[in-house]
Amino acid sequence: KESWLIKKSLYGVINDPLRELEEYLLSLNLRWIKLCGAGGGGNFLCMPKNKKEFIQNLENNGKLKFSPINIDFEGLKVWEI
Repeated sequence: KESWLIKKSLYGVINDPLRELEEYLLSLNLRWIKLCGAGGGGNFLCMPKNKKEFIQNLENNGKLKFSPINIDFEGLKVWEI
């Protein structure tokens, strides 16, 4: 957490809309959150304490979309749909 606080204090790492989104997501009872991506875009990777409640809150927000992921130990796999 300390490294993220230092990183986001640097110029250009996080802007006001991302900061507001981070604050909103943190209000949803998360275990942890990580900003993934670079160059004007990205996603927040979140681990909610209660997945069902988290998804419901995102749906009620109307502006955010939940995309489930799976994590394995084989590394990154890229595919096109």
